[in-house]
Amino acid sequence: MSWDGFLKSLETDGGKLVVLIMMLLFLLGAALVMVESGHTPQEAGRQMLVGAVSSLLGILYGYLKSSGKT
Repeated sequence: MSWDGFLKSLETDGGKLVVLIMMLLFLLGAALVMVESGHTPQEAGRQMLVGAVSSLLGILYGYLKSSGKT
């Protein structure tokens, strides 16, 4: 598969869903590593992390709702 083919596959419904889920898993994994290593962020960092996760979940929910999968 060429690079152009890969980029076009990300424009499909499944590609968008995979990208959203991967971003969510990355953020949750980064938060887990921070907590387990004892490097918990201060208040501003926690607010940014919660905002990022909740916005990704909102986008994911809206995407699934509009496509009739929920």
